[in-house]
Amino acid sequence: AAMATGVTVPAAMPGASPLAGAPAQVMEETDRLFIQGVPLDATEERLREVFSQYGPLTSLQKLSPSPGVSYASCLVQFHIQSQAKWLHDNVNHNIPLGLDTPVAISYAASSVQQATAPAAEYGKAPANSQSGKGSAPY
Repeated sequence: AAMATGVTVPAAMPGASPLAGAPAQVMEETDRLFIQGVPLDATEERLREVFSQYGPLTSLQKLSPSPGVSYASCLVQFHIQSQAKWLHDNVNHNIPLGLDTPVAISYAASSVQQATAPAAEYGKAPANSQSGKGSAPY
């Protein structure tokens, strides 16, 4: 399939690629990306080297692969959201520099979205719960 940029995307090989049959999910653009299709034997350090070429990373976490799949996935967070957007827009379904196979890139929930209420309130007692009756935990 040819894209408007003139870049051709190779057809996915049956059963071998995370790109085959991946649903197109529309998610808010964030600084965090979910990347599928990285080699099973790639270390976090190696993946950090590969993806930091596209901009400074805040974090990278390789995820445990699902049973029976021939690839791994990782979560990558960039310091600058526009660099995450560039990687998503230009490398999705292509081969990142330093890897041998194409990857599928989608936006992941940002850490800011995850930290909003009510999650930010977990473990925090309501302001009026103790009413000055000491510091007992219950």
